[in-house]
Amino acid sequence: HKCQACGAGLVRRPSAKKKGAFWWSCSAYPGCKQTYFDNKGQPDFSKGERA
Repeated sequence: HKCQACGAGLVRRPSAKKKGAFWWSCSAYPGCKQTYFDNKGQPDFSKGERA
């Protein structure tokens, strides 16, 4: 999966707040701070940036 902000790859990460939940971050961090919600193992591009 590619970051829609910069085109770098995305990394699926476990949530620190909710057990069993995940989110996606850009692999170009800290240069790109774009994040996405997880939707059944895929980044959810429809909702944009993660809260």
